[in-house]
Amino acid sequence: MLHDFRWIDWNIEKIEKHGVFAPAVEAVVNTGSPRKMSGGRYTVAGPMPGGLWIQVVYTLDDDGTVFVLHARSLTPDEAKRARRRR
Repeated sequence: MLHDFRWIDWNIEKIEKHGVFAPAVEAVVNTGSPRKMSGGRYTVAGPMPGGLWIQVVYTLDDDGTVFVLHARSLTPDEAKRARRRR
C-alpha cells in the first residue's frame, strides 16, 4: 500500500540531520512491515538505495497520512537484526 506523507520543515530538517532524506523514508515505510509502538506511533526498518538500513518512526494522521517523527541509520548490529526480522 502506498501512503501519502505530510512533510513540514520540522520533520524534513530532523531526518536530514541524520543523513536521511524523504524519498528513502517513503520507500521504507511503503515497503516495510511496521510495528506498533506506544502512543500511536509506528516503527519500520528497511534498506535505502545503496544498502544502508534506516529506522523510521511515524504516526498516522486521522486521514491515514504518514507524519514522520524520526529517521536514522541503523548500526551494523541493528541492521543485522532488522534483516533477520524482515
